[in-house]
Amino acid sequence: MTTLNRNIPPTIQNIDQISITSPRIHTLSNGIPVHIIEGGTEEVARVDLVIHSGTIHQEKPLQATFTNAMLRNSTVRYTQRELNEKLDYYGAWLQAGVQHPASVISLYTLHKYFAETVDLLTSMLLEPLFLAEELEVLARTRKQQFVVSSQRVSTMAYRELCKQVFGKNHVCGRTAGIEDFDLISTIDLKRFHATHYHSGNCSVYLSGNIKEELLDILEEKLGKAVWGIPAPRLSCETGTPMPIGEKRVHLHKPDAQQSAVFLGMLTIEDKHPDYTLLNMATTVLGGYFGSRLMSNIREEKGYTYGIGAFMQSYPQENLWVISAETDHQHVEPLIKEVYYEMDRMREELVPMEEFNMVRNYLMGTTLRLCENAFSLSETYLSNDLSGVGTDFISQQIRILQEATPQDFLRIAQKYFCKEKLIEVIAGEK
Repeated sequence: MTTLNRNIPPTIQNIDQISITSPRIHTLSNGIPVHIIEGGTEEVARVDLVIHSGTIHQEKPLQATFTNAMLRNSTVRYTQRELNEKLDYYGAWLQAGVQHPASVISLYTLHKYFAETVDLLTSMLLEPLFLAEELEVLARTRKQQFVVSSQRVSTMAYRELCKQVFGKNHVCGRTAGIEDFDLISTIDLKRFHATHYHSGNCSVYLSGNIKEELLDILEEKLGKAVWGIPAPRLSCETGTPMPIGEKRVHLHKPDAQQSAVFLGMLTIEDKHPDYTLLNMATTVLGGYFGSRLMSNIREEKGYTYGIGAFMQSYPQENLWVISAETDHQHVEPLIKEVYYEMDRMREELVPMEEFNMVRNYLMGTTLRLCENAFSLSETYLSNDLSGVGTDFISQQIRILQEATPQDFLRIAQKYFCKEKLIEVIAGEK
């Protein structure tokens, strides 16, 4: 028997070629496209039902989110309790969520109960009741969660950063207030549902071990006839950001244990040719545990337990962010070290060893997004909502394989502009 020597790390294997399954498109009789991603041998499937209207299309705060959340409550044919009991009985799992461009309902179900669970999903989608007493319970619960979340300095800082970079009247700069939980009504939800939930505004992602009879069931439940009130699909244009223009904002929170530091600015969108290289350079700066910000500000200086740099996707542009929480007395030194590391990347080539490590890390991260049919379907769905093509993953891999440290230097000089960063600090002054 061979004994594993844990003092010797495994060798790093370079990834030369990756084969990624592309979705197959099937169209239901009423025009709904079904993106099919096949993989696996288990008798289980995932259905992602996408309504291409989200928070950017709502008339008032919480309208899109609460409409989506209320779908799993009472319908014409089932009470809320009956829906939950049936989902449990069939071993199915349901998740609902809203993004800026779309609302999504995801169902995981066994093949043998596919017809029954899709029937439940169809009832939620087409015939919700939006009962006032159920909305009251949901609003009360979400309001309490909102109150708790709003006390966190990190939440305070991020919301303020969005307001600063987009403008307080921009759809991506506005956030719900506590009073909005009392103002939302069933009339608002019914109006949003009637306007946006129709077959012309819907697409489906079907993943797993897919058999033709599953498509027949989708055709029977969702595709035989047009449903909802037909209307053209709405644009995802959000308008031009109108930054407030303040370089630094300090939100005072008495008795805060730490201060949240968020530095951010608008940057290129996902489909920009430089996106993958900018994401890679951002990873070097602060996108993984061994990044320069972590090595300097956490490991050497001890200013924070964790610090990171990332890009948050929004329609038409991305938000480039550096975030950390630190003791109040370390706020200024922390910001100074962030700018020092940004300058280093603008002035020096990344050493080849560090460059290869980050490239392998990102290649591995990309592979994890494609490791099974469910994760691959989620990736294709995300890319679809971001406006990039189905070959986006392959393009990313090719760019990672061909990148050089010189590319990093060019990207850092072009996009790492500390003069454009908005500084938001939440905590004690």
